[in-house]
Amino acid sequence: MVHTDILSAFGLQPADFSIQKFGSGHINNTFLLSGKDDTRYILQRINTYVFREPEVIARNLKLAGDYLDQHHPEYLFIKSIPTTAGEEMFQFGEEYWRMIPFIPDSTSVDQADNTRQAYEAARQFGLMARMFHGIDLHEFRASIPNFHNLTLRYSAFQEAIRTAKEDRKQFAESLIEQFLRHSDIAVTFESLKTNPEFTDRLMHHDTKINNVLLRKETFEGICVCDLDTLMPGKVISDLGIWCAPMYAPYPKRSVISARSRCATSTMKPS
Repeated sequence: MVHTDILSAFGLQPADFSIQKFGSGHINNTFLLSGKDDTRYILQRINTYVFREPEVIARNLKLAGDYLDQHHPEYLFIKSIPTTAGEEMFQFGEEYWRMIPFIPDSTSVDQADNTRQAYEAARQFGLMARMFHGIDLHEFRASIPNFHNLTLRYSAFQEAIRTAKEDRKQFAESLIEQFLRHSDIAVTFESLKTNPEFTDRLMHHDTKINNVLLRKETFEGICVCDLDTLMPGKVISDLGIWCAPMYAPYPKRSVISARSRCATSTMKPS
């Protein structure tokens, strides 16, 4: 499951650790390393289909961590544990692996069961955004280019309408009309994106509630996690991603699954 060379690269003795799958994430492969002396770490294999340049993630997180160390040393930011060679990640064949500290007495929830959980998670995202106010963005790169580019998505939607067969368009007619009625959202997005007064900031871009660690008993917010999409962007991205599941009657994965099935059955050329 995890080659012993990977643990050795981070200075660990493989025989001293047990390994088990960890968490509910569905992008990277995440494992909990439990040592004989009760030390614990999180080990992750980066999904290189989603993140085509893992070194960009490593660079972004290093820049962010260095900034916080200098300006906000009291803030808990989950930084990678370097390899014995001093690298942020370990490349094993075509795989990229990262190790980070395990945060004790922490948990995450896939959806908010009460207002305290929602408040504490939202507060952590807001706090992180405030901590990065003033950071120089010039050396940061997009870990997923065009990740939140609504203009590009809407153009692809228009192209799909243009090229789809008539029976498919008829099947999805009501859904297509709904999207077209809200085309002004894409126009507003583009105007904000190109407005020089609405500047980029360092944003998380995936502000789901399960990307915040909470205290197990009290659900007090501890810190933000899953930082792979930390990159320059607009504050509306984090706000929008946060608000969407709060208004949805189903967990995000169910909504995505249903949406994907609909798109596949109605718009994909045969």
